[in-house]
Amino acid sequence: MRKLLIVLLLFFITLRFYQWALPTYEGPDETEHVAYVLWIRDTGTLPDPQTDQETLIRQQITQNPLYYVTAALLSRLLPIGDFEFDPPVNPWRTYPTRRDLPDNRNNFLIYHGHIITPTLQNQINDVFYLRLISSLFGIITLTGVYIAGMILFKREQTWALLAVIFVAFTPQILQAFATVTNDAAVIAFGTWSITAALYLYQHPERRWAAIFAGAMMGWAAISKTNGLIVAVAPALALLLTLWKQRSGDGLKRFLSQGAILLTVAFLCGGWWYVRAFLLYGDPLGISTHQQTEWAARTAPSLTALLFSLPTIIISIWADFGWYKIIPDNWGYFMPLLALFTSFLGWRKLRWTGELVLLFCMALLGLVALIAWAWVSAYVPGRLYLPFYPAVMLLIVSGFRRLPNINPFWVWGFVSTAFMMIPLTLYPAFGIPKLHEAPPIPLIGTPLNFGEIRFLGYQIDSDRIAFNQARLVTLCWQAPSSNAPIPVPYAFSLQVIGENDQRIAARDSYPGLGTYTLWQPDKIFCDRFLYYFETPIPSAQVFPLILKLYNPETGEELVSVDSTGSPTNIIGYVRTSGTISAAPTEYQAKFGDLILQVYQLTNRSLTLTWYVTQPITPTLKTFVHLIDQEGSILAQVDVITGGERYPSWAWNTGETITETLTLPILPTDNPILLLGLYDQESLIRLPIDDQLYPDRALRLKIEVQNTP
Repeated sequence: MRKLLIVLLLFFITLRFYQWALPTYEGPDETEHVAYVLWIRDTGTLPDPQTDQETLIRQQITQNPLYYVTAALLSRLLPIGDFEFDPPVNPWRTYPTRRDLPDNRNNFLIYHGHIITPTLQNQINDVFYLRLISSLFGIITLTGVYIAGMILFKREQTWALLAVIFVAFTPQILQAFATVTNDAAVIAFGTWSITAALYLYQHPERRWAAIFAGAMMGWAAISKTNGLIVAVAPALALLLTLWKQRSGDGLKRFLSQGAILLTVAFLCGGWWYVRAFLLYGDPLGISTHQQTEWAARTAPSLTALLFSLPTIIISIWADFGWYKIIPDNWGYFMPLLALFTSFLGWRKLRWTGELVLLFCMALLGLVALIAWAWVSAYVPGRLYLPFYPAVMLLIVSGFRRLPNINPFWVWGFVSTAFMMIPLTLYPAFGIPKLHEAPPIPLIGTPLNFGEIRFLGYQIDSDRIAFNQARLVTLCWQAPSSNAPIPVPYAFSLQVIGENDQRIAARDSYPGLGTYTLWQPDKIFCDRFLYYFETPIPSAQVFPLILKLYNPETGEELVSVDSTGSPTNIIGYVRTSGTISAAPTEYQAKFGDLILQVYQLTNRSLTLTWYVTQPITPTLKTFVHLIDQEGSILAQVDVITGGERYPSWAWNTGETITETLTLPILPTDNPILLLGLYDQESLIRLPIDDQLYPDRALRLKIEVQNTP
């Protein structure tokens, strides 16, 4: 028993760290769960799905009430005052989003490191007290897992404790018991339904076992709708005993115990479904979910379900926040290794009725999870958590057939759970670190916004394309003055095309920002993915525009560069031209550029270049129209590639066509000289690595007159 208490203490300590790492309201649907608890606490009544759906409870309005009633009652024992429920929403949250997005994904602008008003601080404290109630359900769950393990493993405490550790230090389980959510109750009583089922299977004749199992069934069912499914575990246990005995006495006992089981289950929770049917015609409370924006509009195909199943299963282990904040590959090492190791033990396993019961529950939970896809386009793995203890008991059963347990498994699971905080949760929700100097090499033009300085940026690639994203880092520095910055400014990073067309834009607060990050001379950086979701013209360069403004008034701060000149251009991005194979035949080679073809039509000279290597300087193209004596009749000097796609932006393998307009019409026998030179040094590029006169190529052309 002492070892169990040590594990529970370690679990509770870990929960406290998770409660700190998950900012207020950042648990899945936590605002809605809090609103439900406060509704019952303040009014003493349940919300009405027909009239109260537009409240902050939203689609949770038809959720089963056990967790909310319990939390509302227990909250009166905690130092919670007059709760002001007013979560400040982040207008630029990146939800839903991809798993690899490094951006700060807070749904709400609440974090310990920011300046918080006394009212908001009280609200944070009150939510943390409410979270303690979920922790209590966590202790109830682990106690149930321990007793189930003692029943299953014939009172061998080592294996029962291992099952407790595997469940306790699953990141998704920790999130459920670290936040305000009705998942806490359904996991707890779903676990106890499985525990009661194991005991009932071993002692089918004991009436009090049927009574207890019926109570757990009812409480699981009234905790959440998926609890109705896990609640069948005791009934399944009775069916298995009937199958095992297959006698007249067995049938009589089955009917007697089954009647007790179902009667108690109905009294403890089944009545809720009858009430919902009579009042609203919706016993399962599905209608409100079908009205949400993520509801499934059409039935999913079998192919789509199979395709999404691995993602759903992975999210059972770890999926934080409101959606898809999951660890990198390292975070899945321990569960996969444990599953593989357990398989080795299963080869020696003798399938008892208890194991069949656990396997059926694990499989039933998976079927229920898939069935939810007919209701919602979003199927979170956390819906499987009431069935999760059955899976862990099966895994430990496999371990039990192997040599003695190695402490590696204990510390592996515990350390993995803890590592989620610095490697997954903090990067998603935490404020950026403060530095004395820029923590990374920066490019771009630094800007001074008066009160705030922009130091530069970093981008994973300045090549952009439609339906792609680029990882961008912006670094900021506060002024030396100790006076606080009075406005929580927002930034806007824009990519601008021709005619001021906005190709892409991203607005957000620097550092998820209120102004606590702006400490004198301190530097911090923001990382985010910058999406290009509109078609982009190819072979062009686009300026990156950075603005800082007051989000309440829209007033922009004036920015200047290091010379004091007004500008808000910090750099450039570019799209690629046509990629093609290197030509085998061509006219000439100018340095790293191959002139493939040229054509003169009236006064237009069209040149097609192939790039063999990236070009650092900005090149200019010159064309001289000369007479037979060599006198220049007219000339053209232009930026090679044009202003929209100069040569410095070209990439290896690209084919670029540019058209030059000559100032006068060539004669019948025109002589044109073509060359390239560096805009800064004025040095002409060599041609074919040979010494052409004046490094200019004499074009052999015939004028093609077009109407």
